[in-house]
Amino acid sequence: MKLGKKIVSGAWIIYLIIALLINLVIFTVFKPLELEGGDLKLVFWFSYGFMMVSFILQIASLFIGRFKNGVESAFFGIPILTVSLYYFGITLVLSLAFMILVSFAVAVPFALMFVLECIVLGVYIIVFIMTIMHRDAVVEIDANIKRNVFKIRSLVTDVETMAESVTDANIKAKLNRLAEDIRYSDPMTNEFVAELDLQVRDTIAELEVLVNEQAFDAVEAKIRQAQLLMSKRNKRLADSK
Repeated sequence: MKLGKKIVSGAWIIYLIIALLINLVIFTVFKPLELEGGDLKLVFWFSYGFMMVSFILQIASLFIGRFKNGVESAFFGIPILTVSLYYFGITLVLSLAFMILVSFAVAVPFALMFVLECIVLGVYIIVFIMTIMHRDAVVEIDANIKRNVFKIRSLVTDVETMAESVTDANIKAKLNRLAEDIRYSDPMTNEFVAELDLQVRDTIAELEVLVNEQAFDAVEAKIRQAQLLMSKRNKRLADSK
C-alpha cells in the first residue's frame, strides 16, 4: 500500500473514532431521547445537526483543500485546514451550549440558535469556496510554469546533444554557448513573444538538421540566428511586463 493511501485510511479511522466519541458523550450525557417535545427537541437536534455538518466539512477540508502536489490551500495565508478547525470549534461550542441549555429545560429561541449556526456555517462556506478558487488558480499557474520550463529545458537538451555530436571544437563551443543562452533565458511566455517562440523552435530544428549533415558553415550562421532570436525574445518579453 502506498504511503498516501495509508495516510488517507488512517485519517478516516481517526475521524470515525472522534465522531463515535462525540456521539457517545452526547447521547450518554444529554440523553436527547428523553427530552420533552416541542422547541426543546427541535433546538437540540438542529444543534446536533449543525455540529455533525461541521465535522463532515472538517473531513472534506482535509482532502479537498489541498493542491495537487500536497501543498495546503490557504485563505489570506491561513491554511484551510486551520480555518476548518476554527469553524468546527466555534460550531462545537455553540451547539454544546444550546444542548446544555436545553438539557436544563431552558427555553432557547429556535430562531436564535438557527441564525447563529447559519451565520457561522455561511461564513465558512464563503471562505472555503474562495480558497478552492484560489487553489485552482494557483495549480493552473504552477502547471503553466512547468510547461514553459519544460519547453526551455527541451531546447537546451537538443542543443547540448548537438554539441556532443560534433568534433569541431569551435562549433562545439558555439553550440554550448547557445545552450547556455537558452538555459538562462526567461522560461515564461505570452502573446507578445509567441511568434518568436515558434521561430526559435524552428531554428533549433533546422540547426539540428545542419549539424547532422555537418554543414558547419551553415551551422555557424544558424547558431547566430538562434542567438539573435533569443535575445529579441527576451527583450520583448521584458518590455511586455
